[in-house]
Amino acid sequence: MAKTPKETQVEKWIKGVEKKPAKWLNKGGKLSELPSSQLQVLELFTKEFLTPRKIAIRRQTTQSAVYKILDKLRKKGLLTIHQGGVEKIGMTIQPSAAKKRNIHTIRLHGEKYNIKILFKDERYKERIKAEKKLNVDGNVVLLYPNAVVVHSGQNFFGDDAIKSTSKAVEYWGRFFAILENQLKVLLVKPRHDNINRFAAHYAEINNELARKANVEGEKIKVYARDDGKLWFLIDNSFNLHEAETVHGHTSYDDMHSVVQPFFNDLRENKPLLLSEMLALMKDQASLGLKTTENLNEVASGLNILIKLNKPLEPDKKPVFDDKGKPDYVG
Repeated sequence: MAKTPKETQVEKWIKGVEKKPAKWLNKGGKLSELPSSQLQVLELFTKEFLTPRKIAIRRQTTQSAVYKILDKLRKKGLLTIHQGGVEKIGMTIQPSAAKKRNIHTIRLHGEKYNIKILFKDERYKERIKAEKKLNVDGNVVLLYPNAVVVHSGQNFFGDDAIKSTSKAVEYWGRFFAILENQLKVLLVKPRHDNINRFAAHYAEINNELARKANVEGEKIKVYARDDGKLWFLIDNSFNLHEAETVHGHTSYDDMHSVVQPFFNDLRENKPLLLSEMLALMKDQASLGLKTTENLNEVASGLNILIKLNKPLEPDKKPVFDDKGKPDYVG
């Protein structure tokens, strides 16, 4: 029996795009019916976030040819051109959808990046004279002479802080490449420590403490001892009942090493009630008293044995009184 051939990456991508039809698709068009050149450019532009110049290099053609194909795709409603780049649909939150995920999913949001510009040409210098604030893919981008600051509008979900962070890293790598092309600057270069994330919020969804606090109308905030900054709070954004770590420098470690492990331990190991703890302490005290009595008895017995086994001094002989003599001999 012949095996069913595996789907190619392009075929998988086509299915994903067709779940969100564009105008052209609504009129009966199918991505699989696109010319191979348009399909390839569409994938490189929207999936890999390549610039027209890089697409031209990849396809070994001219940039003008790439722009002509992009214009055809745009007219079919398959692309939205925004400020010289792609404005794709950002990740949004729907409470019902979020609750269908792992019940205690970690949501990473509220990230802020300060990026030192490694290289800029005259076009960037002229641009910041005209505008100092952009909105790209739902993210606010602030322009400065020697730096770019990005305020994230994205949400990244994962079973833990590691997985949500991994998704964020993948996204930002592609986003910064788009930003470089739009602004005509160099932001990312190997072995350069010029990108600083100075804010990030990690929230555990459907947290039991958060749910209880929100129902009772309680506000919970915890401040760090070291610097006095807020590091933990209970939030009810989007009605998700979140326990959230918010410290600018330690939010990842706080969620990964403290908050999530703590609540997971409570869930896996049912905590004792106060009455149960008191009863256990009483039993332990009673057991300790009996143990003490037993130890005292053992100690007394040991003292007797020690006396009986004590050797006589060599210059002394045993002394017998009359009571020790037998009444008769025979």
